[in-house]
Amino acid sequence: MLVLHELARAYGDRQALAGVSFTVEPGRIVGLLGANGAGKSTLLRTVAGLQPPDSGTVTVAGHDMWRAPLAAKSALGYAAEDPSFHEELSPREYLAFVASVRGLDSSQASARVVALGDALDLGARLDEPVHGFSHGMRKKLSFMAAVLHRPAVLLCDEALEGRMLGRNEWGAGDDLHSPLERLFLDTLQPSKEVR
Repeated sequence: MLVLHELARAYGDRQALAGVSFTVEPGRIVGLLGANGAGKSTLLRTVAGLQPPDSGTVTVAGHDMWRAPLAAKSALGYAAEDPSFHEELSPREYLAFVASVRGLDSSQASARVVALGDALDLGARLDEPVHGFSHGMRKKLSFMAAVLHRPAVLLCDEALEGRMLGRNEWGAGDDLHSPLERLFLDTLQPSKEVR
């Protein structure tokens, strides 16, 4: 479960978040719609623990993000809008590093990397340096890192632009449950037709 209570965040005189509160129950998929500058990315970065709120709380799987950050972040996956990587590493090397930091079994993580890579059409490129990757390939790699540890809560900041995520891609043929059995929060730019 994800619980936000009275989150506020300002950048100087500009209020990006003003008293945002909501709860996302397990099994729900939530999308945030809004124009550029509406605060979607600020909200996700705050929920992910990458920047503190000016006030308010974030609880991830029962853990307060700012009082118990390691426990909260262990239940969370975050795919950034504009991911950055160590450019000289391959996806396999980068994801091995992520697995190590998260304390995952290396052989299980390695098998999961292959399954995720195949599901996201990166399987043939797992040993190439990231510096040659397109923007879309980088987003896929960011998504792979976000789901590698099978998080209870997944935050995607425009990470899946124009892409439908099916059961096979989410679970990559293993025991990870379908997206409808997990929490998922994504930000989207409304199309001109929606505006």
